[in-house]
Amino acid sequence: MHIYSYFSMDVFQAYDVEALLPFLIALVVVIASFISILYVILGWFQMVLSWWEEEKVKKAINSIRFSVFGVIVIIFVIYIFPVIADMIGFPLTKEYVNPEVVFENVQKIINFIFQSDSSSSWLEFDSLPLDNELPPDFIDL
Repeated sequence: MHIYSYFSMDVFQAYDVEALLPFLIALVVVIASFISILYVILGWFQMVLSWWEEEKVKKAINSIRFSVFGVIVIIFVIYIFPVIADMIGFPLTKEYVNPEVVFENVQKIINFIFQSDSSSSWLEFDSLPLDNELPPDFIDL
């Protein structure tokens, strides 16, 4: 089964920036957050396994510090970008780039990844036809 068969969007349809921008911003936030969480866990393991050697502890603390700082920067940018974009006249900020829309799309992506909510508005599984069914010859394999 192809990955694009999971989404209710047609892969070959042309989309405008207004339709993809909120999804792409939310996807970047989710990926950056997961990477940050991984670096916090990695830093914690480095600290635990360092046997309190000063150089290894410094590396571990820096790993944790920079990953938390990265999350703070991401959240800061989510809230500051619409203000700056409004000042320069960027037309998409009200509908697509405001923090409420970004965090709503982040929630949809996380629900899709962990499949905790199958009733998302842009991810519909039940309404998709499965056109890659096996021929009758392969049923008994």
